[in-house]
Formats: sequence, structure tokens, C-alpha cells
Amino acid sequence: MEETIGIDKNQPMVNYWLVCSVGMPAMNQLTLDEFIARKGQSEAARLLGVTPPALSKAVRTGRAVFVTEHEDGSCSAEEIKSFPAPIKTRATQE
Repeated sequence: MEETIGIDKNQPMVNYWLVCSVGMPAMNQLTLDEFIARKGQSEAARLLGVTPPALSKAVRTGRAVFVTEHEDGSCSAEEIKSFPAPIKTRATQE
């Protein structure tokens, strides 16, 4: 019998992503907060090719960014966002 995973629309998309990752090959994947804590903000920014203020803003605004440290020493980052994105109103754009 085939199992299916239901998506609870009341749960954040990050939880769904973590559920779908079960069974995938293990990689050294960290949250952006953890990565910055290990490397320091300047080094983390250099490794990801962004500025330290960009990292600070991503953390401050609560973006769901996950960093993967690859075997060759390089790093990449992915952001998990809900879909569809909330519609911005004129008041929130200002």
C-alpha cells in the first residue's frame, strides 16, 4: 500500500520541507543562524558571496535560510518560502 503525506495548510512550509527531506542523503546542512555562529558573520558572508549586512537582515527578518557545507569546502544557501506569497497591501509596502 502506498503512503501519501498530507500537507496541513496551517503549518509553515519549512515543516513540509523538513518532512520531505527524510530519507535523502545526509549533508552538513545548518540554519543560517547556526552557520553564522560557527563561522562568524564576516566569514559566513564571504563564503556565501554576500555582505555581512545582508546576512544580518536575513536573520533579523526571520528568513528561512539553510546553508549546505559541501565536501569541497564550498557553501551554498537556499531559502524556503511559502507559496503563494502573501499579497502585499499598499500599507505594508511603505
